[in-house]
Amino acid sequence: MTDSSNGIEVQIHELSIEQPAVVAYLQSIDPGKQEIALVHAIEVGITELVARRARARAAHASQPKAKSK
Repeated sequence: MTDSSNGIEVQIHELSIEQPAVVAYLQSIDPGKQEIALVHAIEVGITELVARRARARAAHASQPKAKSK
């Protein structure tokens, strides 16, 4: 994996994916559209991860703190 000097692009060379569900998903897509499908899947996954972490932080912050004895 390399990144550009401006920090807004990452290039992944010789990527190998072995997770069966991901492989099956990508194989179901036209080969000419697999790259954009992978990028979209990563975007969706990261959006979901960010949202889950935000919910977890909010839930943790709203819990009452234990009193020390």
